[in-house]
Amino acid sequence: MAAGSKRRRDQPTAASGRGDGARTIWTITGLLALAGVAAAGLIALAAARPDPETEAQKQAERNLPQIVLPMPAFTDPAPRGNPIQASREEPLARDTLATVREAANQPPATPPPPPPPTAPDAAVTMTPAPAPGLTQESTQGPLPVRGSDGEAPWQVYARPFDRSDARPRVGLVIGGLGFSETATKAAIDLPGAVTLAFSPYAPELGRWIGLARQAGHEVMIELPMEPDGYPRNDAGPAALLTTLEPARNRERLQWTLSRVTGYVGVKPLMGDRFMRSPQHLRPVLDELQERGVMMVVQEESDTDVGAALAREIGVPRATARLTVDAVATPQAIDQRLNALESLARREGKALAVADAWPVTLERVANWIRTIESRGVAFAPATALAEAPGLAPDGGAAPPAVSGPASTPATTAPAESTPAPASDAHAPGGAAHGGGH
Repeated sequence: MAAGSKRRRDQPTAASGRGDGARTIWTITGLLALAGVAAAGLIALAAARPDPETEAQKQAERNLPQIVLPMPAFTDPAPRGNPIQASREEPLARDTLATVREAANQPPATPPPPPPPTAPDAAVTMTPAPAPGLTQESTQGPLPVRGSDGEAPWQVYARPFDRSDARPRVGLVIGGLGFSETATKAAIDLPGAVTLAFSPYAPELGRWIGLARQAGHEVMIELPMEPDGYPRNDAGPAALLTTLEPARNRERLQWTLSRVTGYVGVKPLMGDRFMRSPQHLRPVLDELQERGVMMVVQEESDTDVGAALAREIGVPRATARLTVDAVATPQAIDQRLNALESLARREGKALAVADAWPVTLERVANWIRTIESRGVAFAPATALAEAPGLAPDGGAAPPAVSGPASTPATTAPAESTPAPASDAHAPGGAAHGGGH
C-alpha cells in the first residue's frame, strides 16, 4: 500500500506540466517587451543629440538678411450709388433685331432680271441660217454673199452684243472642232460668247454648226492653208497652196465656203507659209471682202502679212494677238489668259485663238466664270472686228459696201467645180487642223 502511494507521488501529473509551459511563455514575452522599451529609449536618446552640421546650417540661415516683398494694397470699391442704367445703343439694337426678324418672315424677293446681252452665257436669239438673200447657189453648194441692201453675212449671223458697253473686251476663238464628239460637245457647252471654229473636213459639219448656233455661239469655218514644212505638214486636200495658180486656190476656197451656211467668217487652219505670201493671199482676201465674210488674222509674228493686207483691202477682220494653248499645260494656259485680260485693259480689246484640247476647255471654262466680276466684257469675235463702216471701238455703224460690187442671190451660179481633188501639190486625205 505504501509502495503504491510512493509511485503516485513520484510521477508528474498532466496539469502540472501545462502550468510550467505557460510560465515559460510569459517569461519570454516579458523579456522581449523590456528589450523593445530599451531599444526605443536608445533611439530617442540618439535623436535628441544635436547634429553639428545641421546646427551650423540653421545658424547660417538665421544670419541672412530678411527680404520683405512689397504687396499691393487693395481697397474695397465704393458702394454703387445709382442702379445700372441702359446704354444709348440698347434701344437701337432692339429695333434692329426687330427689323431683321420682320424681314426674315417676309416672302422671298422677286428673282433678279436676266443678265444683259453682254454676259458670256446670256440667252440670245441667233438669226436663222440661211438668211434670205445672203447665199448664192453653186455646183459645190451655197456660197455666202452680201445682201442687196449691203448687209453682210458676218454681221447677220453674229451673236448679239451690246456695242455700247464701254468695258474692255476680250474674245476667244476655239478651233479644231467637228471630229472629236467629246471635245466638240464640251466646246458647245462653254458660254455662248465663245466663238467656235469647225474644220471643213468634219463629217457631220452641218449638225455641229446647228447645235453650236442653237447654244448661242457664233461659228466660223477653218480655211486650210499651206503650213511651214509642207508636204510633211499637210492641211488636207483643200488647202490653199503657194504652188497653185490663183484660179485653183479660188476653187478650193469656194469648196470650203460652200460646206455650210450660218458662219460669220473663216479662221486659218495652219497656213504659216501661205500667210507670208502676199501675191497668193491677196486674191483670197479680195473674195472674202466681196462676199462679206470676216477673217481671223493672227499678229504674233513680224513676218505675217495677213493682218496688214486685210486692213489694206478692207476685209472685215478680227486680229488675234496670242495663242492661248501654244504650251498646253494648265499653268501656261492660265498665264496666257491673264495676259489676254491685261492686254484688253491696256488696249481696250483683245482676241486670242486656241484649240479644243481638254485642258484648254477646262481652263477657259474656269476663267470665263469669273471674268465679268473683274470688270471685263467677254465678247464674240465679231464684237472685236474691224471693218469699213465700223466705229474705231467696234461699235455698230450702218453697213457700207466697199470693194467689188456684191453678187445678188438671184444671179447665176458661181464658176466652180466639185470638191478639189488631190494632186502632186496637195496629197489626198483629210487633215485635222492643228494636229487634232
